[in-house]
Amino acid sequence: MKKEFIYAALPFILGACGNKQEETAGNIPVNSNTDEVNLSKEQRNLAGITINNPAKRIISREIRLNGFLEAPPGNVISIFAPYGGYVRSTPLLQGMHIHKGDEIASIEHQDYVQLQQDYLEVKNKLNFAQTEFERQKQLFSGEASSRKKLDEAQTDLNALHIHLNALSEKLDFCGINPEGLTATNIKRNITLHSPVNAFVKSVNINRGKFVSGQDVVAELIDTDHLHVELKAFEKDYPFIKKGASIKFSTTGSENNVYSAHVYLVGKAIGDDRSITIHGHLDNESADFTPGQSVVAYISTGSDSLLSIESSAVFSQDGKEFVFEELPNGLFNMTEVEVIESDGKYSAIAGNKLSESSRIVVSGVMSLRGMLFNTEEE
Repeated sequence: MKKEFIYAALPFILGACGNKQEETAGNIPVNSNTDEVNLSKEQRNLAGITINNPAKRIISREIRLNGFLEAPPGNVISIFAPYGGYVRSTPLLQGMHIHKGDEIASIEHQDYVQLQQDYLEVKNKLNFAQTEFERQKQLFSGEASSRKKLDEAQTDLNALHIHLNALSEKLDFCGINPEGLTATNIKRNITLHSPVNAFVKSVNINRGKFVSGQDVVAELIDTDHLHVELKAFEKDYPFIKKGASIKFSTTGSENNVYSAHVYLVGKAIGDDRSITIHGHLDNESADFTPGQSVVAYISTGSDSLLSIESSAVFSQDGKEFVFEELPNGLFNMTEVEVIESDGKYSAIAGNKLSESSRIVVSGVMSLRGMLFNTEEE
């Protein structure tokens, strides 16, 4: 039994006609094998059929992984108030970008006043102790004073130096410059500043709230060294090596492709049988946000494989096929297994195709339409 295609008004709109019709110049015969179709030379030209042979090509192997952009633990910064206090003000909002030195919060407490007072008092005592030591030193050299008094003056002076240095460090810890501190500029509040350019991850304070020295005032994320954190399946683990190339795009910006490289391959397999892959960005100047989802492709090497243009391959019922031109001029729909693809070329497994096979690389959709429209008829 023979089925036929008939051209309608448009060149590629084809319909099936009844059984045992006589072939005309406008008909496209289809073999009784529903996986094959036959075209005349004119019909081939109208369908835009182009033939090519499979060939050995260098095909890059890639593994597709999902993940997200994350800051390493060393880039997540928790801000504390050194000795606690009441929040006087804060300009922070979650998600805002701040620069190094920008104000995070103003904290006030009487302990800061006491600390400054102690520093100035010890500083005055140190000046007196220094004068007394010099006096005892002169008296001792003139045999007008005992060695014991000189030693006591030296001990007092050393103790005050220690005390002043300790208070100086505490003031510096609070953001107060001890060198510029005088009796006329003592203040009851301190200002917390950002140590880096960062995004605000969280704000845990409000005006009037009391925070202790152990409370996290805010969390910042330094985005200068974000990394790509990917999840690889256990089966892919043996193929992923340190230094391998990563190409990735972020959700919503799929057309923008960025590069990275594998910095660390995890050694622990999770409950979901996945392994964590850490990648370092090759260009850290891109405007990324921590937590963004990414789709990544890791290059795992390349091989010389028998391949054909990817345009030749199409899917049908969950399987992959190509149209192969047979010696009798028919086009046969041949099932293939694609083992690798670099986008332009697809590597074919098995021995169904060879370098002498004649494969349709353009006009595939026309042939496919002809074949399946006829089957429906």
